Amino acid sequence: MTQPMHHFFRLLSENWLWLSLILAALLSNFAYNKKWYKRKKYRERIIIFSRYPQPGTTKTRLIAGIGDCAAAKLQHIMTNQILDRVISFQKSRASLAVELWYNGGTSRKLEYWLGRKSGKSKFYWIPQKGVDLGHKMAYAFKDALQDGSQYVLIVGSDIPAIDDSTLTSAMTLLHNNVDMILGPAQDGGYYLIGLNSQILQKLGKKKLDCLFEGMEWGTERVKEQQIAVAKKHNIHVTLLPTILQDIDTVDDLSEFERSTGVTLRELTRPKLSVIVPVLNEEHNIHKVLRNIITSCTWPESLEIILVDGGSSDGTRQEAHLFSKEHKDVIIKIVSSKRGRGVQQNTGVSSSSGDNLLFLHADTTLPKRYDEHVVLTLAEPGVSAGAFRFGLDYLHADNQDIDNYSRLFRWQMELLEWGVNYRSINNELPYGDQAIFLTKRTFDQVGGFPAFLLFEDFILIKKLQQLGHVQTVEDEYAVTSTRRLKKHGYIKTVGLNILLVLAYRIGVHPNTLARWYYGC
Repeated sequence: MTQPMHHFFRLLSENWLWLSLILAALLSNFAYNKKWYKRKKYRERIIIFSRYPQPGTTKTRLIAGIGDCAAAKLQHIMTNQILDRVISFQKSRASLAVELWYNGGTSRKLEYWLGRKSGKSKFYWIPQKGVDLGHKMAYAFKDALQDGSQYVLIVGSDIPAIDDSTLTSAMTLLHNNVDMILGPAQDGGYYLIGLNSQILQKLGKKKLDCLFEGMEWGTERVKEQQIAVAKKHNIHVTLLPTILQDIDTVDDLSEFERSTGVTLRELTRPKLSVIVPVLNEEHNIHKVLRNIITSCTWPESLEIILVDGGSSDGTRQEAHLFSKEHKDVIIKIVSSKRGRGVQQNTGVSSSSGDNLLFLHADTTLPKRYDEHVVLTLAEPGVSAGAFRFGLDYLHADNQDIDNYSRLFRWQMELLEWGVNYRSINNELPYGDQAIFLTKRTFDQVGGFPAFLLFEDFILIKKLQQLGHVQTVEDEYAVTSTRRLKKHGYIKTVGLNILLVLAYRIGVHPNTLARWYYGC
């Protein structure tokens, strides 16, 4: 044996365990991406055709009317809606698999967008292959039929009115040996096409691609051309009785609003409600309100809701005085039972915003915070967001740092780093980071629990089940260090750790609140 070969086999024998682990990881990654081990057992398959909602490349015919970001958001909403409906439909059919065939984006972006959604169902995503729509559909049908599916539907993601009855009718027809079915669209195209596996026998040596050749995609002639091409190859076509409207132009937006419940205002300039629970903040309330207004890019789309938990000082009077001096911004002052969770829920019930931001009275928002809210919530896969955690001792210009030791500064830097590490890597921000989300998502998770403590922790855990809780990079919600200065770093951080551990072993949050507040 030659010397190089000898070294090679010695290296292999010494590192066989690591090499085996690497090989296993590669194979498992391949299996996860291809899903070959799952797909063959499904007799039915629904394939959704969609595009990754990237501004500027999605719903281009709408961009001139509503802007590229709003057009991408519209695509995002419609794709999520059809996915949710098809996945719900899937629950009653054990033999049904669901796929999203996408155009644009990357596998990492798709994983971020759909990973948590797919974890609860038999659902996965595949990049589209082919030159035009006909080639892409032919490839998808061939892929499904070759993997053993007998009844295959392809539906578009821009038909928000599609429902269970339409899907049931389509699958029933395929089970009744119909060759091809089409769901007719109002514009002369079709929103759904289904094939029975028996079509392969009828085509004989012809390739499936022949059924989609010579089509003028994107025109009002597509449906009739599809019927004519099928007839040419002796394939019988059955039309579904339901005619639906796809969303392609500004004239279609009323149908989008009706079918999704999302208004045009939510797409183009969503209203933001900043909800601030307060208790005895007489000396601080002007500063809080001024920060909310001056740091906002679009004050015309802003409303502020102060939720008073029974202040015994002049908090309400000072707030009313401020609102009289700033009549260009909506400021509501409402009363509530004491407790952040209860107060914040009360604030939501009095709000009219499409997006919600929850702000603690001792926290300062960053500049252009409302822009960050819109951009973060528009990212596919995000259920909520928050800002980085900052301490005024480290970020405010007017702090007298010399009054505190270098050790205290190190402690503050360590605390800030630790909170942000948890927020970014564990997606677990707390309430003093200005949590924000859409009103729809807030209602979906049931709002804050009516507890005196840990209301933010519990809300975030619910939001993680819907998607990612993203921390805005390089933008800080700056919180007062007054409690840290009063009680010290060790006592404050130690108590927080103790409270988290106690909560995890089952101590009720209201009991923990008595420990925390000392009453």
